[in-house]
Amino acid sequence: MYQNSGRFLLTSLIAALIAAVLFLPGLPGDFVLDDVANIVENEPLKIERLDPESLYKAFFSYQMSGTMRVLPTFTFALDYWRAGVMDAATFRITNIVIHAVTACVLAWFFRSLLLATGLPMPRVRWVAPALALAWAAHPLQVSSVLYVVQRMQTMGTLFLVLALWAYLCARLAQAQGHPGRRGMLLAMLAWLFAMGCKEDAILLPAYTFALELTMLRFAAADTQLANTLRRGYLMATIAGTAAFLLVFLPHYWTPVAYEGRDFSSSERVLTQARVLCMYLGQILLPLPQHMPFFMTGCNLPGAAAAMDHTACNRLPDGGCWLLHGGCAHDGRCSRWAYSCSSRRTSSRAMWSGWSWPSSTAITLP
Repeated sequence: MYQNSGRFLLTSLIAALIAAVLFLPGLPGDFVLDDVANIVENEPLKIERLDPESLYKAFFSYQMSGTMRVLPTFTFALDYWRAGVMDAATFRITNIVIHAVTACVLAWFFRSLLLATGLPMPRVRWVAPALALAWAAHPLQVSSVLYVVQRMQTMGTLFLVLALWAYLCARLAQAQGHPGRRGMLLAMLAWLFAMGCKEDAILLPAYTFALELTMLRFAAADTQLANTLRRGYLMATIAGTAAFLLVFLPHYWTPVAYEGRDFSSSERVLTQARVLCMYLGQILLPLPQHMPFFMTGCNLPGAAAAMDHTACNRLPDGGCWLLHGGCAHDGRCSRWAYSCSSRRTSSRAMWSGWSWPSSTAITLP
């Protein structure tokens, strides 16, 4: 057991190292776009010493992108302190490290997931790191990693993967008759950290629900616990649907929610089918010519601007056009994957592993 874990640790670290090295050519270049308002012009981040007053101001500094993103903002301050100046390369090195750690943790998550399907360890030992590396090395990740402010997304993704892994381990323990409390507590803690990075981490229950539907099937040695899980997810689904229809939809489906933008909520929704097809094409065939920056050929007034806002960003000194923030995490692709998969347990496991989205593309109103 320990020997297998040691070997897998080595392969997962190798996968993470490869993923990190691939992004090193992107270190040169200055801060761009939202980096300026969130980092460069954010004076409380420019700390010169690690005293309580400076750290407090940095932790609760102004956040243009969202009021809950305190953890990434705090790390921006630490990067400034480490470099002594606003050096974009220093900030990007931290982003690359976060991405590499996420790839390593993701490999362990896939390991637990695949072993639970009955896949033999010799195959899992290379399949899980290969899947993690395929995710981490995909060209769509370049924007997420090298666009400095997207640390809000990548840090959130790291803690979400940790939460999912802890939840999976806890549920597998419960299926064998163990309490699984430690795993659940760790999952809750990681979820809180994810919420401190970006608001879309609130979707974790949707991802665990996907795990239950496709892989875990609400299994537990204790029948009462299994019934409690089913009722709990049912009530959460009803409550979430009601909140979306009665609270969030009326709030965001108004012109006031889009003041300062040259598109409306309805125009943005009308772009989603086209953007989904674009994402699928970029995931399957990630060529530079398939990754435009400005959306053209759209006749709806304001729709092209909505697609630009939803989908795209220019890489610093990169020479290619890539999606905005974490787009390789787009969970809408998971529906397509599941419809194409067989009914085998391993196929459901692959879908559930892919269905943990962490993309601004599906969470912005």
